[in-house]
Order: sequence, then structure tokens, then C-alpha cells
Amino acid sequence: MHRCTALGLGIAVFVAAAFTAGPVRAQGEVVTLKIADSFPVGHFIPKGSTLPFMEEMTRRSGGRLKFEYFPAQQLGKAADLLNLVQSGVAEIAYVGPSYVSEKMPLSAVAQLPGMFTSACEGTLAYWKLAQGDTLGKAEFAANKVRPLWVSVLEPYQFYMTSRPARSPEDMKGMKLRSTGGAMDLFARKIGH
Repeated sequence: MHRCTALGLGIAVFVAAAFTAGPVRAQGEVVTLKIADSFPVGHFIPKGSTLPFMEEMTRRSGGRLKFEYFPAQQLGKAADLLNLVQSGVAEIAYVGPSYVSEKMPLSAVAQLPGMFTSACEGTLAYWKLAQGDTLGKAEFAANKVRPLWVSVLEPYQFYMTSRPARSPEDMKGMKLRSTGGAMDLFARKIGH
């Protein structure tokens, strides 16, 4: 197998509606929140973050906080999940900035090649930006959501079984999957 250089990344941001003062709940009342994502059942992101988050929040609340989980685009396509939180269909959802680059253009910039070398480095940097003015106010607050947690994937790489890929010309004619945004622009630039 031949390996090509890193070319971008994926960002998983789980957002919650920016809560406003709502009805007063009776002490001890159970609250159920809908949480949605586009990942298939068994995917490593929900297994490593969403499911443990729901379990821990239920435990910390003494069972007064529960979740209805909708994986695999059951409530809507990946590009619709931000709208579903904004409209109240779900209280928490995964948002891939590349799927909503028209609403989160600054976050989509983080998907350009060479921004970081590891998932840990990228996650820490993106989380810091998400908490500050750059993304926190300009994108999350502007969209009436707040980030709960983020996960930045390792830089995407091309793995080839039939031939080496040492330059963009070597990729011509190959089928590539792009999540949109900067990755889509890159794929078009090299002829896909």
C-alpha cells in the first residue's frame, strides 16, 4: 500500500441550543433531551464521546437528566443537524463545520491542509478557538448554539493500493470522498 501526505481534517462539534430562561421545572422532574448525529451505530465517535457523555450526565443528575439518542441521520442529514438544534427539534447535535460552511466559514478554514499534525493538537487548538471570540462569538453565538465538546480527526490522507500518489496529478481520475468546504475545493482543484 502506498501512502500520500496529509491533506486536511474532519471536525466533529457537538452543539447545544443556547438556552434561554424557560419554564421552571419542579424539583426532581426528569428532563429528556434529544441528541442527534449522522454517525452509524458503532462508529468510534459516538462510542468514545456521545454515549459516555449521556451516561455521565445521567449519572451526575441522579437520573433526572435522560437522553433520546438519534444516530445515523435519523432526525436529519448531516447538513441539517445545526438547523435541527436551532429550531428545537433536537437539543444537542453533531455539527460538521464542512457541512455548514456557509454558516460557519471560520471553522471550515480549520480544515485546510497542514494546520496541525495530530488529532490531540487539533482538538485542543479548535476547542480554545471555540471558547473565545474567534469562533465562540463569531460562529457559535451567532448561530445561537454553544459547543459542548469537539473532536478533531487525524489529518486526512490518501491511501492507495494500486499506485503511489506523490502529487495531485497522480490523483486524477480517482474517486474521492469529500466532506465539503475546504476539502471539496481541494478535490475540485486536483480534478475531481
